[in-house]
Amino acid sequence: MFVFQLAEILFKAGILCLLLYLVARHEADYSFTKVAMVTAGITLGNLLMEVFLRHYIGWLTIIPIAGFVIFMLMQFCWLSFKKAVLVTVPFLAVCILLAMGVTALQQHADAALDNALGVRPGDQEEMKEIMKFYQQNFGGLPSSTPASTEDIEASARPKPTPLKAVTEIIPQAISSLELPTSATGVNWLSARTKLNISGIMTGKKGNTIAVVNNRMVEVGDRVQVKYNHTLYQWEVQSISHDNVTLKPLSVQPVN
Repeated sequence: MFVFQLAEILFKAGILCLLLYLVARHEADYSFTKVAMVTAGITLGNLLMEVFLRHYIGWLTIIPIAGFVIFMLMQFCWLSFKKAVLVTVPFLAVCILLAMGVTALQQHADAALDNALGVRPGDQEEMKEIMKFYQQNFGGLPSSTPASTEDIEASARPKPTPLKAVTEIIPQAISSLELPTSATGVNWLSARTKLNISGIMTGKKGNTIAVVNNRMVEVGDRVQVKYNHTLYQWEVQSISHDNVTLKPLSVQPVN
């Protein structure tokens, strides 16, 4: 992260040096070392104004930012006001285009990563809702150990959320798991205790989603756990507002 920020400052410093040379080569100090320090100060000042002013004045934040850049150029690069304005306008335009390009590149990279990991569209927003639910009700992020019934009931009553707390449902959900009647040599009972059904919610498309072992699943998806050097796999058969039905599919030994 630090390397990226340093590279961004050096790139902007190069652009600023070029603009100073083109607009005011006979009066400006456009040595790269000094311009790099000025650019670092401009970057820090712009960041602070973005943080403290954007919430109140929105896109108008560009006005105090432009004024700050003009001040820095006049103070440290010895420009007149007119030439400082002539340098500031294209410099801020380049900064805005650079920020837009970095954002687009990051979004493209995130989308490629989601596709590689098999993340469905909308999962990120739904996961944010899950994280918010855990933060509001349990004071932290979900873990592999479910909270106690008393804690969930006490926190869920005064703070109703779109995501329903299902602690009292978990015993019903586990008891409803369909297990083979003749599972010779396969310890399904012990393996199923590793399945942590920690929430049930409605997705943006109206589909019902369950949170099993901190992973969002819907009907037709498969869940699996590794227990005692064996991989157990279930299929999600149905999800209701108070129950999750899982059908055992297969077991296979793993190292």
